[in-house]
Amino acid sequence: GYNNREVGVMQANAIIEGLGLDEGKGPFNIEMFAGSLNEANCYYYFNYAMDVLKPYFDSGQLVCRSGETDIEKCTIIDWDLAKPTAKLDARMTAYYSGGAHLDAVLVPSDYFSGPVSILLQGYGYGTEERPMPVITGNDCYESVCKLIANDMVYMTVLKDTTLLSDACMEIITSLAEGKPVEGTEKYKPSEDYDFELNAVFVEMFAVNKENLQERVIDTGFYTADQIYKELTDEDYGLK
Repeated sequence: GYNNREVGVMQANAIIEGLGLDEGKGPFNIEMFAGSLNEANCYYYFNYAMDVLKPYFDSGQLVCRSGETDIEKCTIIDWDLAKPTAKLDARMTAYYSGGAHLDAVLVPSDYFSGPVSILLQGYGYGTEERPMPVITGNDCYESVCKLIANDMVYMTVLKDTTLLSDACMEIITSLAEGKPVEGTEKYKPSEDYDFELNAVFVEMFAVNKENLQERVIDTGFYTADQIYKELTDEDYGLK
């Protein structure tokens, strides 16, 4: 499978890179969202991202003007598509109407990336004078890859299922031949459990505009015709 704890780390590192935090730049304004609390991945994505970003909050390089930094405040229950835009709209009105610039949005999934992007365009973002914030994603939707190509979303996480199926076949073959499975590591499914599993994790890739061609098109995951074409409302998740 995929070590989904690393998704949050990759999203946080994209924000660090996109804002130049390791170069000492800042302060920057950031808002955060999390998935639905009834899923373990929600905690993995959000908590591991926040662990990586914590030093930058502590140093003052990152500032959350809304103050909503706890997972319970940032969660989008049941992945309701209307809720992240409503939440962000309320935050923009309350905390950014005076001219403050929103510089990054931690978004757990591509499912929300497009709607967040289109809402921010309504606030004037996505132009040369007011660039789009660093918006994260996950799952490498075709639509979000198009948004990345057009500077409307910053990054997503590619989980190549061909790597997953190859790893699965290797495990099956090893077991059938009575051989030990190579590349395993111990994995605790949740902090609530008192046992560990043997797991094989396949590699994931952070995809941004710089490596979009190499990671997504050259590998055949999507075609150039799919990615480099005119954006539609459907690409933003509006249809």
